Amino acid sequence: AAYSSVMRDLGSPGHSARLFREAIRRMPDRCWVAVVRYQGRPIGGGFLAGMGDTLEIPCAGSLHPFTRLRGNMLLYWTILSEAIRRGYKTFSFGRSSLDSGTYTKAEDLLRDADTAMYRAKAMGKGRSEVFDAEMREQVIERMHLDTALRLAVQRHEFVPFFQPLVDLRTGRLSGFESLIRWRRPDRGIVLPSEFVGVLQENRLIVPAGKRFFGDVCELLRDWQSLHPSVEDLRINVNFAGPQFGEVDLLDRLLEMLDNSGLSSKQLVVEITESTAISDFEHALDVLNRIRDAGFRIVLDDFGTGYSSLSCLQQLPITGIKLDRSFLARESQHPAILKAVVTLAGELGLTVVAEGIETIEQCQAVKELGCGYGQGYFFGRPVDAELTAALIASNPIWPTTVAEMAAATGRT
Repeated sequence: AAYSSVMRDLGSPGHSARLFREAIRRMPDRCWVAVVRYQGRPIGGGFLAGMGDTLEIPCAGSLHPFTRLRGNMLLYWTILSEAIRRGYKTFSFGRSSLDSGTYTKAEDLLRDADTAMYRAKAMGKGRSEVFDAEMREQVIERMHLDTALRLAVQRHEFVPFFQPLVDLRTGRLSGFESLIRWRRPDRGIVLPSEFVGVLQENRLIVPAGKRFFGDVCELLRDWQSLHPSVEDLRINVNFAGPQFGEVDLLDRLLEMLDNSGLSSKQLVVEITESTAISDFEHALDVLNRIRDAGFRIVLDDFGTGYSSLSCLQQLPITGIKLDRSFLARESQHPAILKAVVTLAGELGLTVVAEGIETIEQCQAVKELGCGYGQGYFFGRPVDAELTAALIASNPIWPTTVAEMAAATGRT
């Protein structure tokens, strides 16, 4: 727990002081945690912490780069009974060292220690990290990425790609999952793994997602006007946690549908298990309102660690997508897979098997009872132009080994 977070939650310097004092008491002898104040105020709103015999903190009479701060610098040991009572059980530590001789301001020292702390948090709970030159380069790269993403939102550089969803009973196209890509001017197409996490941290996912959803609606409208035979085509759109926190989410969705002349039955909302479980009551309220408005809702990445069969009944979902890792993990226990698919069917849920790459995998999930499939076997995500060409071709995919053999002329 960062000191700044504790201060914000407790709302009182006295409470936070008792809190940190208790934490110090509970720590091993070689641990230290320090909060630096300058002219009576916390510098940087954070703390330095780490492991070692010495405490490398600029305080009265210490290292020369900070001697001019001597008169008003107060170093005090504090921490934490109240936060422990409130549930803070693990701590991440970041440290920056004066040994490098690069610091002239206490604020810079604490800034880099704060960066190291966030690195420690990213590496897992209860870790410590020391700020180094490589970390500094990563901070600079992150600053450049933040700036580029803000410009990308303004310049409309995020575009939808589409991956087919196939009805395993007929082999015909049933819809697409829309997937965000960044058409970066200096690099070309950038995959979401490189930027979506930062979009969410900066809450840029909200304006970017709004524009993305509008683009998807317009494309679907155009495709259906050109190909009336695919009027039942549906597009799945993913929504992240920060988007579900927007109070006007449903109003904006309905407004964009209305502007495109589409109905809510033509869009499918995808939400990951982790998003649903992280704030279950809030997710339940939002999803109920979305379902009442006529949208279908699919629980994505089912089986990736948060799975609970009870949530299939509690959430107002209309379908689940079995994650490829879940399918691979449970392939040695087909009875478990069969039970999940059977239960979903009894609850009236559609089941999509993700990550299908071979005809053998396709046949296996079809025999399990999965109604729909998605994966490289049917097609990789492609841009709007290639998606339009796929729709126009009215494809039919083989879904069993026998159908594949017949399609290729083998006996």
